[in-house]
Amino acid sequence: MITQAPFQKIKPHLQNLEQSGDGWTARCPAHEDNRNSLSLSEKEDGTLLLKCHAGCSTEAVVHECGLTMRELFPKQERPVRQSYVKRSHVYRNRTGEVTHRKDIFLSGGASWYHHTGEQWEKKQGNRKPEIYRADEVASQPDAEVWLCEGEKDADTLSGLGLVATSLPSTGTFKREYKPFFEGRKVFICEDHDKAGRNHGEKCGKALQGVAKSVEVIRFPELPEKGDVTDFIEAGGTVEQLRQRAQPWEQAQEPELPTFADSQGGPDHFTDCRNAEVFIQQHGENLRYCFPWKSWLIWNGQRWEPDRTSQILRRAKSVYEFWMEQIADMHPDDAKDAIKHAQKSASTRGMEQFLKQAAAMVPVTTDDLNRDPWLFNCPNGTLDLRTGELRPHNRADLLTVICPTAYNPDAPSFTWDGFLESTFADHGDVIPFLQRLFGAALVGIVRDHILPVFWGSGANGKSTLLNAIMAILGGDYALQAVPEMLCDSDQDRHPTERADLYGKRFVAAVETEAGRRLKESFVKALTGGDRIRARHLYQDFFEFDPSHLIVLCSNHKPKVIGDDYGIWRRLRLVPFTATFKGSDADPQLPEKLQAEAEGVLAWMVRGCLDWQAQGLNEPETVLQATSEYKNESDVIGGFIDACCYTNDRMQVSFSQFYTAFEEWCNESGENLPSRTRTGRTLNERFEQVPNVRGRWYRGLGLKELPRE
Repeated sequence: MITQAPFQKIKPHLQNLEQSGDGWTARCPAHEDNRNSLSLSEKEDGTLLLKCHAGCSTEAVVHECGLTMRELFPKQERPVRQSYVKRSHVYRNRTGEVTHRKDIFLSGGASWYHHTGEQWEKKQGNRKPEIYRADEVASQPDAEVWLCEGEKDADTLSGLGLVATSLPSTGTFKREYKPFFEGRKVFICEDHDKAGRNHGEKCGKALQGVAKSVEVIRFPELPEKGDVTDFIEAGGTVEQLRQRAQPWEQAQEPELPTFADSQGGPDHFTDCRNAEVFIQQHGENLRYCFPWKSWLIWNGQRWEPDRTSQILRRAKSVYEFWMEQIADMHPDDAKDAIKHAQKSASTRGMEQFLKQAAAMVPVTTDDLNRDPWLFNCPNGTLDLRTGELRPHNRADLLTVICPTAYNPDAPSFTWDGFLESTFADHGDVIPFLQRLFGAALVGIVRDHILPVFWGSGANGKSTLLNAIMAILGGDYALQAVPEMLCDSDQDRHPTERADLYGKRFVAAVETEAGRRLKESFVKALTGGDRIRARHLYQDFFEFDPSHLIVLCSNHKPKVIGDDYGIWRRLRLVPFTATFKGSDADPQLPEKLQAEAEGVLAWMVRGCLDWQAQGLNEPETVLQATSEYKNESDVIGGFIDACCYTNDRMQVSFSQFYTAFEEWCNESGENLPSRTRTGRTLNERFEQVPNVRGRWYRGLGLKELPRE
């Protein structure tokens, strides 16, 4: 029974909801539905599967319900962000209990987490951290204490056998820290900059009357911001540190640190700095595709185009970053920071720094989905070279996903029976279709063919194609308009070609008789050359074709050309069975959907077989295609009906074409051009020299054309 959140979200938007087996049926909200055309089922992980048996896409159904595709998947906890973290420091209290963690970013910023006893949660929490390495300081009460400016330096000295520590916030010496230093000799290690001197001044002043003695160690020979770690890494020793130590004396005019001193100046209050902060916070899970003018967001399975302005919700974290920094700032800088934070939280402010952030994580369409052998599933990414499933990986840059999990052991008994019934008289077609659909999983156009699924109605064509498209999902499969492959009176928009981007399987369903195949377009789409297209209101872009196109029709489309270029692409797959009355199973689509994982596994096995032997078309397909070609040969049909073929006869091209034109007009056939007709006659008959024009030997008219 469906009880997960995705179903609860869509349930209020459905009419006539009824339970059907392990799933549900309802009226499809994407079209005027008089019966329950929409099927719903749930996978083990809670993912909601939708299928409109009238042909509506899942995206259309979800859109009409006011939801997004992401809401069909159960909500998952976001992993703790680890990228862009330079180092992490765990804080323990004096008894050794883990209490806090401080992450230092590459930018120099930091984030605090407190430990609840079970997990890490953001910010310091109600219990504030004690000094760094508090347990080591407390457990050795007679040892000298080396007070550093940061955790990195404390770790460096601790590694040399010293009792070293630092404060949670540089330069902020709280009253509760004093017991750790009572009656002890303290060495303060200053960084070589104004902030370091300020830190030493504050700590020295706070330790007066508390510590037994306070000495300060400085590094004037080091570059700006040099510290004790730099000194040790340059070959310095503990003994040399002791020799540098000088009794601490209060400065005459202590100076407060400023944000400009410690962070690089007021130039940090800029859109550029905001962009850097934003990318440090979220960059691991963000990319920007300039040709699409769209942000891509990693959702744990794929890079999903941002269709709901998630990017603006994430951008608010920049405001939070600046507000967290204010506690450590000089009051004058704090005022500027608050003003900058407020500006950063405005819509205009966010849009400004997001423009710069986009340039920090750019991708193009060539970067995305670039490995044609990868096929993305909810439970992992399938490597079609081997049939192995591996975990999802950001680096694959996949933007597409199949709704069906890959389970190599899943059964497909209903599917197997359906194919055996559909091709009862042509069993050799079944393994061919398995290789064909297996090849469709791979994003490479290698075979350069257009399969034509042909047969009268109620023979399984649509059921088969609908099942394949439902299993592959809207990211990998597309039902194209019939006009994409057959002539129509309407001009086609280049966005139709853009819809092919990233698709692996495309079905075009044609039901009208007498439609002519767009031969040049078919050659272009199946030839493997790059395709130029654009989405609505967006720039043109180019992409390598990744799709197998199948034309499904009750009538054979007309093919005017007789050249090798078109006929080497066409493969006619006959569907000769008929399922009507008691032979028809109205529940078959739902049964096939229930075996989706098994059918996908069947396709993957076909893919491996295709790699081993190619398509290897069966005799049934080759013979049907040959007959189709003969039927489409208009010139050959005229010769058979109206001409003699005898070596003793001759005919002029002018007489032949005039008679041919009359015959085409009377029979309703499309008249080929004079050029194409002449080329065909040159291929089939011997042209003989004649002062009266072109003549052909071996061909004669039964009746001369009317004057």
